Formats: sequence, structure tokens, C-alpha cells
Amino acid sequence: MKQLLTINSIDRDSGTSTSFHVPVKSPVPYVQRVKLKEVLVPNTVYRIRAGVNDQVAWHHSTDFAITVPPGCYTTTTLLSTIQAAMLLADANSYAWSYSADTLRVTVTGSAAFSLLWSTAHSMWRELGWNNSNTGSATSQTAPNVFSLYEPLILLIQVREIGQAGCTTAGIHYTFRLTFKSNSGEVIDWAEAQFYEQEVSVPGVNIGELNVSLTYLDGSLVDLGAAEWHLDLELEC
Repeated sequence: MKQLLTINSIDRDSGTSTSFHVPVKSPVPYVQRVKLKEVLVPNTVYRIRAGVNDQVAWHHSTDFAITVPPGCYTTTTLLSTIQAAMLLADANSYAWSYSADTLRVTVTGSAAFSLLWSTAHSMWRELGWNNSNTGSATSQTAPNVFSLYEPLILLIQVREIGQAGCTTAGIHYTFRLTFKSNSGEVIDWAEAQFYEQEVSVPGVNIGELNVSLTYLDGSLVDLGAAEWHLDLELEC
């Protein structure tokens, strides 16, 4: 027998929208297989995250650092935010630009400066640099492409169902959520559009569920308190 179970984060009795306990008021006994059918998540996921990748540091006569507020950002809004904060901290005529031809970022200043990408929580990867400090120059161009696309994958963990996969970093998960939606849109993962995800379980009685939504590193996603839901097909 197959039964569809819709899990709404708003129905939780404890936790947050991305890490919660929810009772199943109509328990389903002796479940042997669980298949992910659909997931709907508001894409309120920030590309720049506090304490993760929100720092830009540099040296020009002395060390400077700015903290970029968490947010989704586009190429234009991120570079303009960084530029404004750097100019406020250090009067060195900083100007940030992006080349649509090379997909790389350049920053210039009136006097030579170096970028300190080895500092903690720096956004070196997003801006296209390596995790090391640069030499001193009046113009610095990133060696790698600008990358404000992550995350492209989120992980769903349901404790009662168990683990179906593992990342190379050793993070276990029940289901894997890939998406291509823009910030502010809805992440709509459906089995018919992507691929089958099924977990075999040893006759579990589903009367409660502990669900979490994480990044690839295992840290919890912050949806800004937005709610989401997933549909599971339970086979008894």
C-alpha cells in the first residue's frame, strides 16, 4: 500500500523552519520504502552569510576590513556594496568592476594595496580569488571567475527515515535537493522533473518526524523564518 504524506514545517511543535520536530497525527505503520515526490522551498537563501563569507580585508599603509551584510546580492549590488564600504574605511579611490567577457572582477585604487584573502570568513571564493593574500598593486584582477551561484544543492535529513547518501565531506543526508531558481523565487523540486530518490527502511512506524534542511557542510539553512513543505510517498 502506498500513501502520500505532506510535511509542512509550519506544523512543527518545536524547532525552527529548517530544523524541527513534527507529529504525524495519522501515523503510518510498518513503512518499508520512502520516496521523495516534491519539495517547495522559498529561495530566501543568502549567498553572503554572516560569519561564513562576509569579510573583505586589505592592506594600504595599515590593515583594513569590512563586513558585508548578509543577503542574496547580484554581481552589481555586491560589488557596489563592497566599494562603498571600502571607500568609507579608506580614502584610496577604490573602484570595483566586473567583466562580462572574462567573468572576472577587478579592483583598483589610487595607491598600491594588497588584498588579504587569507583572513577568516573572507569572500575570496565568491569574488574569484585564491585563499591567499595578493601582492601590492594599484590594480588587482581576480585569477578565477566570479562565482555568486552557491548554494546549488541543499540537503534534507529526516532522522526517522535514515540516510541515503553522503557527501565527500562526510555529511549524511536522506534526500538531495538540487535547484536552479533565482533568489526570491520558489525552489520547486519534483521527481518528474529531476530524478528518483528512494530510501528503504526496516518497517518503521511513522508517528513523528525530525527534519532539517542544511547546506553541503551540514550547517542549517536560514530561510529567514520562511516555511516550506515536502511530499513523501510511503510504501507499507
